Amino acid sequence: MVFIAQSDLQIALKEKNRTSLVFIKDISHIQSSSYISTVYFTNENPPISVAKLLKKFEQELAQYGFLRISRSLLVNKKNIAMLHNNNTRKITMIGGNELVISSRNYRKITSIIKKQDHGHS
Repeated sequence: MVFIAQSDLQIALKEKNRTSLVFIKDISHIQSSSYISTVYFTNENPPISVAKLLKKFEQELAQYGFLRISRSLLVNKKNIAMLHNNNTRKITMIGGNELVISSRNYRKITSIIKKQDHGHS
């Protein structure tokens, strides 16, 4: 699976009273709760919540290496720090957030992450 480099690409996040332009490479993960998606960052930026379905984010960001790990989580593959090798089905993101991979997505996600370890992208 080949992903497009994230380098200096930005995405617009439309909040109620403003629109923030953020670098894709700075996004750690996106978590949804019904119709609200919260974007978390690897830097000191506070999370931003927007009225946008996770599926829309997935469609926009999949080509840049974002992976759907569960019904409510989309992660930036580039910012995964660790894949836990026990039965917890967890990954740790750069910045320390631990996220659980759904059992349905576990095989696919671990396969993609392990390929990355062998020099593939």
